[in-house]
Amino acid sequence: MKKSNVLPLLTLLLTLFLFSCSSSGDEDLVGSIQLTTSETALDIGEVVGLTIIADGQEDVTNKAEIYVNGTKISGSTFTAVSVGDFKITATYEGVTSNEVNITVELAGPRFQKNVIIEDYTGTWCGWCPRVSYAIEQVEAATNFAIPIAAHKGDAMENVFGNNLMSSFSVTGYPTAYIDRDETWASPEPNNVNQVTGLSSVDSKIGIAMESVLNGATMELNVKVKFGKSFTKNVKLAILVLEDGVVEDQGNYTTYYGGGSVLSNFVHDHVLRYALTDVLGDDIPASETVKNNEYSKSFNVSVPVTIGDTSKMSFVAIVTDGVSKRAINARVVHVNSTNDFELK
Repeated sequence: MKKSNVLPLLTLLLTLFLFSCSSSGDEDLVGSIQLTTSETALDIGEVVGLTIIADGQEDVTNKAEIYVNGTKISGSTFTAVSVGDFKITATYEGVTSNEVNITVELAGPRFQKNVIIEDYTGTWCGWCPRVSYAIEQVEAATNFAIPIAAHKGDAMENVFGNNLMSSFSVTGYPTAYIDRDETWASPEPNNVNQVTGLSSVDSKIGIAMESVLNGATMELNVKVKFGKSFTKNVKLAILVLEDGVVEDQGNYTTYYGGGSVLSNFVHDHVLRYALTDVLGDDIPASETVKNNEYSKSFNVSVPVTIGDTSKMSFVAIVTDGVSKRAINARVVHVNSTNDFELK
């Protein structure tokens, strides 16, 4: 009697089918998910954003379940409504994320926000008077804006301005950055509120400065006070400016009476020198805690590029070391002192 091969064949086909299904399913399984937060130290009332990434690449924030101290929440943000420590986790397709700990404290002091405008310009640049004019309109509208003019291709060019331009990939002129975070929309004179609107918010960092000129030596004392604890890298940049530099200015605009050349144009806020890296030097993490005052002193010779020391000023900028964004800034003129601007 001839033996049938049907049963072994069916067994083989079934095995291949099950193996195929199992392999296909394994390819779709999530191996791990990573939970990150925009902040880990909050004041009551602050909101923190949450992000969940699967297998290091796919954003599954809107698909995952998020838990705070074991209780599921809706949405992808956490609002601090009470003081304490909170443990945040997430799950997605049966996989649990890492645990992120957030500390919530009572709100600390708040300070006036000063907005910086970094104007990348040159005397040869015919459209650049447009930004100069817009800065004048801002200064007429608020006392809380700090212009800085970094020149290219003229007698006021220097390595400090060039380093800034390189850091922000400036290739066209004029270009103006607001708080090192966004470009000032053109035409700038029509968008003054883009600057003034930022000065209406509170800042969690305050700055106080004292400037003394002793002959050919300039002394500067800077204090930075923290209204909350900062867990991210924070930097302090100190720039030296000069007002009243007179140079002819090319002009394609109708501002300042028009004309292709603005003779003896007065250039203010000219970047002359930096006492730190132009993007800032690190403030030690041990100093960036709520209610702490961090102090930094400088004692250096007056830069040879300064033509008139009586028109010299110093700008302190505290920045987010990761994004480069200016958190707050302050300016003090030579032989002057200012205190924290509490709100």
